[in-house]
Amino acid sequence: MNKSLLAFAACAALSLSWSADTMAQTAVEHGGRTFYGFFLSNENFNNAVYPSYGFSKQTFAFPGNNELIFPFDGITGLYAATCAEGIYYACPYSFSSSMQEPAAMPVMKYNITNGLVEDLGKWNQEDNHFKPSDMTYDILNKKIYAICFSDTEGTSIYEMNMDNGAFTRVCSARGGVIAADATGRIFTIDHDGWLYQINLSNGKATPIFDTKCTSMMSNQSLEFDHTTGELYWASITMTDSYNDEGVDTGDRGRMTHLRAIKVPTLPAGQNYTSSVKGFDMTDFGEIGTNARFQGLYIPYAEGGFDAPGAVEEFSAVSNSTGTGSNLSFKLPVKTFGGDELTSINGYAIYRDGVEVSYASSVTPGQAVTWSEDGIGEAGMYRYDVIVFNAAGDGPKTPAFSYIGNDRPAAVKDIAVNISQDFTTVDLTWTAPTEGFHLGAFDPASVTYDVVRLPDNFKVAENITDTKATDTFFRRMLRYSYQVIAKNSQGETVATSSEFIAGPAKTVPVSEDFIDENSFRNSWMDYDNNNDGMSWLFGTTLGHAIFGDYEQCAEYIVSMTSIDSNTKDADEWLISPPIKFEEGKKYAVKFKARAFDPEKFNVYFGPRNVVEGMQQVASYDVVPVGIDPATGTTGFATFVTELPDEICGTISCVGFQLATPLGEQPTHYFQVSTIDIVENNSGIDNIGADTEEPVRVEGRDIIAPAGSAVYDLAGRPAGTTDLPAGVYIVTTPARNNVKVVVK
Repeated sequence: MNKSLLAFAACAALSLSWSADTMAQTAVEHGGRTFYGFFLSNENFNNAVYPSYGFSKQTFAFPGNNELIFPFDGITGLYAATCAEGIYYACPYSFSSSMQEPAAMPVMKYNITNGLVEDLGKWNQEDNHFKPSDMTYDILNKKIYAICFSDTEGTSIYEMNMDNGAFTRVCSARGGVIAADATGRIFTIDHDGWLYQINLSNGKATPIFDTKCTSMMSNQSLEFDHTTGELYWASITMTDSYNDEGVDTGDRGRMTHLRAIKVPTLPAGQNYTSSVKGFDMTDFGEIGTNARFQGLYIPYAEGGFDAPGAVEEFSAVSNSTGTGSNLSFKLPVKTFGGDELTSINGYAIYRDGVEVSYASSVTPGQAVTWSEDGIGEAGMYRYDVIVFNAAGDGPKTPAFSYIGNDRPAAVKDIAVNISQDFTTVDLTWTAPTEGFHLGAFDPASVTYDVVRLPDNFKVAENITDTKATDTFFRRMLRYSYQVIAKNSQGETVATSSEFIAGPAKTVPVSEDFIDENSFRNSWMDYDNNNDGMSWLFGTTLGHAIFGDYEQCAEYIVSMTSIDSNTKDADEWLISPPIKFEEGKKYAVKFKARAFDPEKFNVYFGPRNVVEGMQQVASYDVVPVGIDPATGTTGFATFVTELPDEICGTISCVGFQLATPLGEQPTHYFQVSTIDIVENNSGIDNIGADTEEPVRVEGRDIIAPAGSAVYDLAGRPAGTTDLPAGVYIVTTPARNNVKVVVK
């Protein structure tokens, strides 16, 4: 099992502090320069705990020393991204399980200068199998191109609309990565390691250089350093024989390498061919640790390394009336290459690409303030300062100012407080104190709407308080809230964490993990040790291990995924709130099997969280061998009597996988069914499912007289003319039998 896949379901765990002194230094020219990208996985950030992931920055000298600048939420990834003058455009997806197709989300626009994020339109063109694999920004023509795959068009190049995120096909293509040089020429690298130039007018791909790095794996990125003209490749390949001996020194796709391809200079308008000499390639080592990297972005200076560096402490803010901007910055003291800057010829200020101010006779390190008023139309304005000397222009340094009255920023600190019986929720939040774009903003003008998801029930509308109460729950379900802050300029939505609420279920309660959506509507699962290795649902992996396709909750750790960050198992499944009546006896029955011995514990508690759980029993689940009749691995049945103190309460039943890591090289554990039942006759009367003469005939269930039939929501279902589905039959002997009506 690939650990990077499992890391989506994890939160932060083990803090790993790395300094540049511990990382291998590369020999790249002017290695102190920063480059950016997106890590889908990376085991070591210098400022974040494992298994965090997201946008980061690092230097060419130490590409493995990564600073996380924009973390992602654990359920979202990116297929591809590119940065246009400091603003990322990315194609995200949401991830729910290893066996389900990721769902496309709107194009994400992320400003690395001020951290603002906006959503554009969807990128997937209504085709679930349309996916970009890399993107690039053409600085000459100011266009974004992506290399994509779809079932209908195969591999093609698309242009992305930078206003609405729409993709328009340009031509057929080959390869999996894409980059544009400073003259607008387009390049790709294919699965066999060949670098091609692509003609956008007809899709013709001309091979120009053999990297000898073959068999591309996932998450590649290709981008030009426009300062040097070199082509950088964040590369994952199975083989690498680019050396004098032609010996394969590849790492079998384990690591992402930073490779620089020297591309000989050609005049604009002239195309490369295989006869052009002067190509070369250098491997600068790993980006991150066990990392998957994409969205490479390299800031550049048109004047080269001797041009002035970027201005420092650059700020652009709306003035008090919201009609203009106040700018402040310090002129650089270093060249773009990092040397001492001895002279500056001047600087220019641009607003949205138009020069609005110019100054000369300035000195390195000089503090500058500048302002303008009466700009006009409300909106976000970009300011760039470019400092220049005899070598030429330094890099663009952006800052952003919102002119005009602003809509509210999102509310913060949404807290969900659920009552003891799970039928009332008190919601609180912190009011925004600034505008969404940091523009002029009046906090007193804000009102709020509160909408409950997924049923879109409006809890409150146009309120001024920062609290609301919800008592209208007709059924138990997994819910969340949208708190919408709004004023006359617009609205901003913030979403709470998910929770389970509603009338408590009644016994019997059963879960067979056949339908993951049904499970998640009322049960909770937790990766309580935060190591990224936790429950999977709806996979077919059990066939390779146990010989069948039983649908289960599964915990999987392979020898290749155990590392220094993997911990003792602490994985939880917790039932929905259940009403346990006074004067009755209750028990839990579950079926489980394991590839190696596992420790599985049973708990109960007042809430569907780990905190407050009390242990009831502990079991050693050991391999039971192959059933000769079926040729598959059998399940063992375990029965636990719940304590009397649970009666008269609304409580939850928890299950903890708690196997110590130890010397055990693998973990493959499955829970197939969990039944929480009444046990008035005593624990010994709860038998195996096959002990009762219960059967299905057509759409009827045939069972002993006095049996009760329930659907998976715990509702009485009758026995005749039933719709297709899974049912639980409770017999007079208090046995529970799971049956399927087809």
